[in-house]
Amino acid sequence: MAEPPKKTWTPAEIAGIASHLDLGMSVFVPVNGGEIYRLPREQDLLDADEDSYRFVIEAILERPNAYIQIDPPESREQYIWMRDFAEEKLKGRAQDRLLDTLSRKQPFAHFKDAVINMGIIKEWDAFTTSKYIEIVTEALKYHPFVQHAWLGKQEVGASNFTNHEEEE
Repeated sequence: MAEPPKKTWTPAEIAGIASHLDLGMSVFVPVNGGEIYRLPREQDLLDADEDSYRFVIEAILERPNAYIQIDPPESREQYIWMRDFAEEKLKGRAQDRLLDTLSRKQPFAHFKDAVINMGIIKEWDAFTTSKYIEIVTEALKYHPFVQHAWLGKQEVGASNFTNHEEEE
């Protein structure tokens, strides 16, 4: 059986997919190219106007194996990003200030306010963008029949995520 055509994902396309994750959307990427769909996370979709997403849902359900589903990170993973940013990118009082915000109630709001007030919002945005790009890159890298332009070579990924995780 012949392999399906391979889709080459450019860095700009990967960044575009990552930007949807940053908005808290699940992204459905067509394996062989085509329109990328996005939906609110399942729990958020219950509160959304279902009619607004009916076409997208029907398109995905019609051919579910034609899409790679990439979900945004859970809040606990984003919390780890905040801690890592403070520990890896800052020193001294700035680091202490950000780490202190994580021990308070509503750490997400306090952290965001702190990076804005400290004038390091661009650095935080760059850090999180790189994390979202990692998520997309990994999802595409380990999906079968995906070609990786950013690696400078063609590569067929592992047959599924379960096998990849077992190999690590």
